[in-house]
Amino acid sequence: MQPGPLGPLPVPTAEGNIPLDYWTPLADLTKTRPAVENLSLSRYSPSELREHVEKLTKSCNDGIQAAALTGYNARRCALRAYAVTDRNQLDNNIRLSARAGTIYCWKSKLDRIVSKIREEIDAVLEVRRRTMRAKSALQLVDNIGKDIMNIRCYRMDTDLVRDQVTEEISKSLQELSLCDEIRDLYNRLLDQIVMQIEELKAAKQRLEFDWSEKTEAYEIDVDSRGFNSDSEIILWKSGAARLPPDQSSPSGYQHSVEQAIAEGETARERSNGLRANLDSIIKKAARDLRKQADKADLALMEQIKLHEQTLRRLDEELRRDLKQIADTESLIDEMRNASRRLDGAMKCAQTRLDNRLHRHGDESCRDVPQFGLIEQMKSIAESVTSTLSQLKRAEDSMAALIQSKNDLERELVIKRKSLYVDRDRCQRLRIFYPSVQTLAGN
Repeated sequence: MQPGPLGPLPVPTAEGNIPLDYWTPLADLTKTRPAVENLSLSRYSPSELREHVEKLTKSCNDGIQAAALTGYNARRCALRAYAVTDRNQLDNNIRLSARAGTIYCWKSKLDRIVSKIREEIDAVLEVRRRTMRAKSALQLVDNIGKDIMNIRCYRMDTDLVRDQVTEEISKSLQELSLCDEIRDLYNRLLDQIVMQIEELKAAKQRLEFDWSEKTEAYEIDVDSRGFNSDSEIILWKSGAARLPPDQSSPSGYQHSVEQAIAEGETARERSNGLRANLDSIIKKAARDLRKQADKADLALMEQIKLHEQTLRRLDEELRRDLKQIADTESLIDEMRNASRRLDGAMKCAQTRLDNRLHRHGDESCRDVPQFGLIEQMKSIAESVTSTLSQLKRAEDSMAALIQSKNDLERELVIKRKSLYVDRDRCQRLRIFYPSVQTLAGN
C-alpha cells in the first residue's frame, strides 16, 4: 500500500473495510472519519471510547469519595458546633439563672425596706393629718361662732333681739384664747413633720427607682433564660455584643444597693424618733370648748322650739282668716249675682213702661198697670240699694280680712326667717362643731 498524503493508508479488511481503530492525525483535526456505514459517520474509536468511559468513571469515583469525605467532615464539624453551642447555651442559662437569683434577692430586700418606709411615711402623714385636724378644729370653732353671729343678724324686725343663744355663742368665742399656745405648737410640729416627710420620700424614691431597675433586669434575664435556638421570637440583632461605657461593675453594683438601703434605714429610724403623742396638751381645752358648745346648742334648740310653736299658732290663725276670706268672697259673688238678677226685672218693667208711653189719645191713661209697673220699679230699686249696701259692707269686711291676712303672712315670713336662720342655718352649722376627739386631733 502506498503512503497517502497524511500517512500510510490503512490495510483493508477481508470485507474490504478500513479497521475501526485506525485514526490519522488529520482525523483528530478535521473530525472526519472513513465511512463505516452508508448512513453514519464515526468520530471516535472504541479505544478512545473505553478511555473516555474510564476517565468518566474515575472522575465520578473521585467526586463521590471527595463528597463523602466532605460530608463526613461537615457532619463532624456540625456535631462539634452543636455540642459546643449547646454547652455554651447551657452554661449561659446557668449564669443567667444565677444572676436572676441575685437580682431577685436584692429586689426582695429593696421591696421590704420600701414597704417599711412606706409604712413610716403613712404613720408620719397620719401624725401630720392629726396635727392639721386639731389645728383646723380650733379654726373651725372660731369660724362657726363668727358665722352664727353674722347669720343671726339676718333676722327681721321684732325677732332681731339679743337672746340667750347670742349670749352663749359670745361666751364660746371668748374660749378661743385658750388655743393660741396650742396653735403655735402645732405650727412648729408641722414644719418638722414636713421636713421628715421630704427626707422619707427622697429615700423611698431612690429605693423605688432602684427596685424598678432590678425588676426590669430580673424580667429581662428570666425571659433571656427561656430563649433557645428554636424560639419563635429570636431575631438578628446587629451590634448586640458591644459593651456600653456606662455599665457598672459587680462591686459597684453591690455598693450602690447597700448604700441606698442604708440611707433608707437611717431616714426611717430618724422618723421613728419624731412621732409623739399630743393628746395631753389639748385635752382640757377641747373639753372646755365642747362644754360651752353644748350650752349654745341647748339654747339654740329652745329658741327653735319657741319659733315652731309661734309658727303653728300663726298658721292656724291664717287658715281661719283664709277660710273667712273665702266665705266672704262667696258672699260678695252672691250679692253681685243677686244685683245682676234684679237688673233683668228692672229692664223688663222699664221696657213695659216705655212701650206704654207710645199709646195715643185716651188710651194713654194712668191705669192700674201703669202704677203697678212704677211700684215694681221702686221695689226693685230699693232691693238693689239694699243689696249694694250689703255688698259694700262685705267688701269692707273683705278688705279688713285681707289686711289681717297680710299682717299674719308678714309675721309668718318673719318667724319663718328666724326659724330658717336658727334651725336651717345656725343649727345645721353647729353640726360641724368639732367633738372632743376632733379638737384633740383624733
